[in-house]
Amino acid sequence: MYGLSLANDNKVPGLLLKLSDLLRYSIYDTRKEYVPLTNELAYIDNYIELEKIRIGYKLSFVSDIQKTNIEGINIAPMLLIVFIENAFKHSKNTLLPYIQIETVLQVIDDMLIFTVKNSYSGAASEYSSESPGIGLAVTLKRLDLLYPGKYTLEKTKENGYYQVKLQLKIK
Repeated sequence: MYGLSLANDNKVPGLLLKLSDLLRYSIYDTRKEYVPLTNELAYIDNYIELEKIRIGYKLSFVSDIQKTNIEGINIAPMLLIVFIENAFKHSKNTLLPYIQIETVLQVIDDMLIFTVKNSYSGAASEYSSESPGIGLAVTLKRLDLLYPGKYTLEKTKENGYYQVKLQLKIK
C-alpha cells in the first residue's frame, strides 16, 4: 500500500477500507468462541483481495466458495484463514512464472469441506510433516480443543502442489 500511495494510485482508499475491515474483524469478532461462517468468509475475501493487489499479474487464483445456504452456520474465528495464508506464503517463493492457488468450500449435510491447493517449487513448507510451522500447529491444537473427534485434516504434496483438505462437522 505504501508503494501504491507514493504513486497516488486510486486503489489506496479501497485497500485501506479492506485493511480496516481485516483489523476490525481480527480485534473484535475473534473474541467470540464461534462466529458466523459468512463473517469468516468476508474476512477471507478481504485478505485475498489485498494479496491479489500485492502479487499482481503473477497470481492465478481460482475460488469455488459456496456462499448460499450457509446462514446460521458458525465456526471458530480465524480457523480457515491459516490455510489461505500458508498457500500465499509458500507459493510466493516459487521459481515458477505464476503462483497458482485454488480454494473450495462446500457444506454438505452437517460437514464443512474446505480445500486449499497451491503451487510450490520444492521450497520447505509449513505443510510438510518434517517441520510443521507454528500456524498449522496452533490450528491443529484449536481443532482438537474446539472440534474433538469432529474433523479430519489431510495434507498432500504431489506434482508441484500442496493441498490441505479440512472436513469439519459443523455445530
